Amino acid sequence: MVNELKENFVFTMEGHIHYKYYKNINQNSNPKNLIFLHGLGASSTAWKRVADMFPDKYNLYFLDILGHGQSDAPIIKYNVETQAKMLGEFIKALHLSNTYIIGHSYGSWVALYYASSSKNIINGLVIVDAVGLDIYFKNITPLERIKSIDKMFYQIMKIDGNKDYVIKSILNSEYNKEWLTEEILAKITVPTLIIWGEMDKIIDPKYAEIFNKRIKNSKVKILKGAGHTPHYTNTKEFIDILSNFIDEN
Repeated sequence: MVNELKENFVFTMEGHIHYKYYKNINQNSNPKNLIFLHGLGASSTAWKRVADMFPDKYNLYFLDILGHGQSDAPIIKYNVETQAKMLGEFIKALHLSNTYIIGHSYGSWVALYYASSSKNIINGLVIVDAVGLDIYFKNITPLERIKSIDKMFYQIMKIDGNKDYVIKSILNSEYNKEWLTEEILAKITVPTLIIWGEMDKIIDPKYAEIFNKRIKNSKVKILKGAGHTPHYTNTKEFIDILSNFIDEN
């Protein structure tokens, strides 16, 4: 298991990004670096159980994405592209290679958007109960979308530390310009693991198969009994699946 996480900040053009990290000093000269991205309205603490139980054979980085946690929250338009740029600058600033990105929910959307660019070279990708598929948005009416946004805003703002202008900006972003279409996902060629909670009531598990069909080199793992946060409710099983994937790739 990893020792206590350290904390630091990285400067990006989008703002200072806070992160927690663990470095395995016993690794070889080309260690595997795992970057974890949390969901909307959360922070790096969302991965605490994973961090506490994770094998100490990798370097681990748990980010507060822009506008969340202890990271800067500038008055800007928040969208997936901005978060993906932040991620790229974070990786570049720390000179990370042999990199794997693990994203949950909104964090998965950011990770997928980032990985779809040929400029961004990573070794593997893990998405957990992901959002962002164009089909999902096309399957709901404008009224349903408004009601969903209102409900999500109310739930997210109950979490301490969230800033209303950040969450409003994200929820009202022009997502149709950043939807994960077949064309975008077809650009992802790295090994991709799709993890989904069998009982997810927020994003239907049926979307896991759509991601699987659209991402060439991908496979699906459904966690029985888990909801939208399998890394929290089924932590050991989640870590075992994730570690096996990293070791194989």
